[in-house]
Amino acid sequence: MFEKVNPKHPDKIADCIAGAIVDLAYKEKENPKIAVEVLLGHGNCHVIIETDCNLNKKEIETAIKRIAGEVIADIKIVEQDIHLSNNQKDKIRCGDATNRKLGSDMGRAVTGGGLHGKDLSKADVSVNIYAHLKAQEGNREIELSCAIGDETVDGRPYSEIVEIARNYINSIGGFEEFAKWGLI
Repeated sequence: MFEKVNPKHPDKIADCIAGAIVDLAYKEKENPKIAVEVLLGHGNCHVIIETDCNLNKKEIETAIKRIAGEVIADIKIVEQDIHLSNNQKDKIRCGDATNRKLGSDMGRAVTGGGLHGKDLSKADVSVNIYAHLKAQEGNREIELSCAIGDETVDGRPYSEIVEIARNYINSIGGFEEFAKWGLI
């Protein structure tokens, strides 16, 4: 069974806001570290951003209002957790799986979190994109596993998996566009 909601569903709008904020981080840095949680409803949009970027709150508010309309934006930006950031300190490794939402946009993927509102160092984003593309290419199911800190997945350096995912995200127009439909 696949659960899907249309792009105007409040959860999808929240995903698009998170994606737009991740896009802002990628405009600032080539490899930002960011995780975004969005709670949207009743005329309010609460956003918590954990990042290593210096994001502009006015740009974030503009993105929120462009996507969600006239809502009251409550934006909280905190520094990335030092323990999580140390995992990526020396090289690109499978990153933490932040965001414990159900992965309704990932088809039959099994993961610890959702796809949206996170940078490509997070394994649940990059590995799922990679597996999806590989499954489409071979017209078959793909099963992969990795653990936080792994340097290879499917016999490839994790940095290569991240670049494949980056190319896919760029080809569809960014993280906000990715949030509209996911991988299905």
